[in-house]
Amino acid sequence: MKAFAAGLAVLSIAIFGLAQKVDATPIATFSGGKLSGFNGIAVAGRLYNVSIGDGTCAGVFGAGSGGAPGQVGGLCNTSRFAFNTAAGAGAASSALYAAITGAGFNGLPNSIVDPSPAPGIHNAMIIWTPFLGDPLLGIETSDLRICQGAGCGTGFDGQILAARFHTTSTAGANSVWGVWQVPEPSTLALLGAGLFGLAAMRRRKANV
Repeated sequence: MKAFAAGLAVLSIAIFGLAQKVDATPIATFSGGKLSGFNGIAVAGRLYNVSIGDGTCAGVFGAGSGGAPGQVGGLCNTSRFAFNTAAGAGAASSALYAAITGAGFNGLPNSIVDPSPAPGIHNAMIIWTPFLGDPLLGIETSDLRICQGAGCGTGFDGQILAARFHTTSTAGANSVWGVWQVPEPSTLALLGAGLFGLAAMRRRKANV
């Protein structure tokens, strides 16, 4: 029994590690008929789930001690940020746009969830992927532009803006947060259990 448990643990870890390195096709998630995020986006060889949320940093990530003094909405829980560098956040923005493009939603901001949109159809939004590069200076974000027509202004759909500080974190109709999380390994552990059990059954039959 102990050998079985040990083997299961090793196999589950191995499967989880392999899955983290696989560039899987992201699975789109929806809310109210609109795109609300993705499961299984690969960023720098690791899988993440991302959801889209609107509001202050504290409203989306919870209250905490991170950010700049006087930040609109108050200081927030930056421990929930998935990335600590501009490079990591920028790679996430790039992977998110690739997923949006693959799902056919590029250039269609009105088809992506924005919990507090302006009246009517808006044709531009920016998805902020946050990170805390320097706690003394405040929250930084990598900004992904989703737009069409005149809403693009002087930019373009899919443009990733340079990392910038946000001492005000009120996200309105055209600005939302990308909330990134590492997926729970429970599903992969179940898969490992199934494979290990199947191997054990075959070994038992072979010994009969």
